[in-house]
Amino acid sequence: MRLRTWSMDQPGIVSRISRLLQKLEVNIEDLSARQESAPFAGGSLFLLEMRLTVPADLPVRTLRAELEKLCDTLNCDVDLEPA
Repeated sequence: MRLRTWSMDQPGIVSRISRLLQKLEVNIEDLSARQESAPFAGGSLFLLEMRLTVPADLPVRTLRAELEKLCDTLNCDVDLEPA
């Protein structure tokens, strides 16, 4: 699976998403993170991309729901799709 998130930059985004994935026993195979200028928003945009290995017994809909719930609290957008 490929996970992408984007939001205004703030402390703890990578940490909180990583902890959720650990709790769900999802492996992070690859990770890239970067900041981009977002003058339209008055700050920096934080972009996070991960390649994940999801356990066979974890439904993708459950993973998606948990990520969306967390991203609602972080005020970030999330996209989860097959790699």
